[in-house]
Amino acid sequence: RVGILQQTTLLERGTELRSEPVGAANTTCRFTTAFDVPLQPITLKSADIKWPDTRSSVVTLRFALDRGVELSSLDVEKLRLFFFAEPAVASTMRWFFASNVRRVTYRAGGNTVELSGPEAIHGVGFGQDEGLLPFGKYSFAGYRLLMEYFSFRPKFWFADLLQLGRLAPESGVSEFEVEIHFDRPYPEDRKFSTENIRLFCTPVTNLFDADSEPVVVNHRASEYRLIADIQRPDTVRIYDIQSVTGRVQATDERHKYHPYFGFEHHASDARHFTETARVGASGNRDVYVALGGLGEAVSDMEPETLSIEIRCTNGDLPRQALQEGGINQFAPGVPNVATVRNITRPSVERMSPAEERESFLWQLVSHLALNKTCTATPEALVSLLRLYDWVDSDANRLRLDGVRNVSWEPAEQMFRGGVIRGAEVTVEVQDGHFPDDGDLHLWGTVLSEFYSMYATINSLVHLKLITSPSGKQFFWQPERGVQPVF
Repeated sequence: RVGILQQTTLLERGTELRSEPVGAANTTCRFTTAFDVPLQPITLKSADIKWPDTRSSVVTLRFALDRGVELSSLDVEKLRLFFFAEPAVASTMRWFFASNVRRVTYRAGGNTVELSGPEAIHGVGFGQDEGLLPFGKYSFAGYRLLMEYFSFRPKFWFADLLQLGRLAPESGVSEFEVEIHFDRPYPEDRKFSTENIRLFCTPVTNLFDADSEPVVVNHRASEYRLIADIQRPDTVRIYDIQSVTGRVQATDERHKYHPYFGFEHHASDARHFTETARVGASGNRDVYVALGGLGEAVSDMEPETLSIEIRCTNGDLPRQALQEGGINQFAPGVPNVATVRNITRPSVERMSPAEERESFLWQLVSHLALNKTCTATPEALVSLLRLYDWVDSDANRLRLDGVRNVSWEPAEQMFRGGVIRGAEVTVEVQDGHFPDDGDLHLWGTVLSEFYSMYATINSLVHLKLITSPSGKQFFWQPERGVQPVF
């Protein structure tokens, strides 16, 4: 809201957004933000691109401050850009802004700051705190990146401008300029305008916290079905269980049930629960809870009422009922300093393909022992990637069918006076299987991050992509592994 915001205000990751009630059941669709969003009293006024010669290109972004705002009063160490365009344009923009910047110049008043590309701008979406879906602390985050690439590539169509705070203009300066020099000519057929760069954007997911309907257990059934909202069983569905607490009806004694795979209950006789899901008669995903670790004969147990905290989704309702602008409210308690609206239509709900793909779950279990052999051949790499392609679209199948060869060679790199050993991985892909170079580069970036996540901290992985038969080459900086060694 112009004029209301006078300083940086942070909307933290997990901020809840809502729609108006929609559908036959009058359901409010609820969403949570995936990224932190620092709101600033800043507007992008123009975005221009020029080609000074045949080997480079320059983008100039001009920003204006709201009336009465001083740049020095803002926390602008990071200003995030979202590339809001057709996929071919957006992926090309992400590629250039995140990987092809030679230098960046900031100007405000008479002050100028010049930085190298890596100092001034980088891509977004690969941080541990930037995941779309919740992953358990025991889960491997590399799989999450693969799933996000195949399911929702716009999550990566962002770039951060860094160190804007180094500008220190004199009082009264109401505009500043960012000049980005690319090390290659930007494709003229992918030209963009001011409308294609948006500020203060974040992906949102249709997940929100709630309490299930109370469950009365007599300890004679092996499992109990959970209901999120008895008034809206089809439009408020359970995604997963957060916590389970039992209250004995006769004595009011309370028991905490721990997740079975959380290991907290193994140190003692603590109670635990397991969660299972299967498709019900309605075609929806029904969730059941089973209790264990009770340590008593069933005949001696008193009935309990379970209070269960759950994470919910509205299923396919957002896709069916909401258009652009339909998500237009903050949840109660969020500071009223901005308006909110979705600039794209909600995506299609994606379900696990376990029901359709034979041996899908067994293949997932095999990845608990992930190692080099899982990606050492084209067939192995494609088999792994296909597990995380839940969309199974023609475009995704074409991408995976384009993998022609994978090779591993020993590699070494000097680091702080020592030698780090690892591997150089070369992946050859067929021309024409990716829609454009920007999309291919994003796929390679995801793959490079994936390799580094399962390499150990005392090793490195250097990824190289080669297209065939054109011979284009894409390189990534050698990434040191992050897995601890015991």
